[in-house]
Amino acid sequence: MQQMDAQREEGRILGFVKGLRLSSQLAYVVRDILSGEIAEVSWGHLIDESGALCSPECDIIVHRPGFVQRWNGGRDPIMDFRFIECSKALSVISCKSFVKSVDDKYCPALAKYGLQKIILFAECCEEKRLATLRRQAVAEGYGGLYCLYALAEDGFSVKQDPDMYVEFAEEIKGLVAKSH
Repeated sequence: MQQMDAQREEGRILGFVKGLRLSSQLAYVVRDILSGEIAEVSWGHLIDESGALCSPECDIIVHRPGFVQRWNGGRDPIMDFRFIECSKALSVISCKSFVKSVDDKYCPALAKYGLQKIILFAECCEEKRLATLRRQAVAEGYGGLYCLYALAEDGFSVKQDPDMYVEFAEEIKGLVAKSH
């Protein structure tokens, strides 16, 4: 029985690995959007001036230049996890592979640290739930919900909304413009 379970799992990509890939690819996109701006994009935690940890993990942090510390950084890092002072943070982007519901605890855990905006970004969600999820995200304190594509009702087809990409890029650019 265990061998059957192992064979079934063989060749599957672990969920957290897919999540890391999504957030890292999105971080590269955000860096490109902010090219030429005085802002950095990192993965890590927000900390207060005393150095105490003050946030849950942040998939993407848009912040003014600088960091307090890094883990696994250095020359040719595989990971580059940074600790960013709350006072330098502009926004956090929480990344999800597939959004079925909106986390009602994440925004309150981060909101008290002075962020301009907390954004929810998903690879995918069901097309029929997208509008509802976007409203719920705003109601829970997110500055918006964006996704790469929506899964159509047939369960196989995907739909992309180019206007959502433009809206996301404008939202990101606006964060830095507000901080000047």
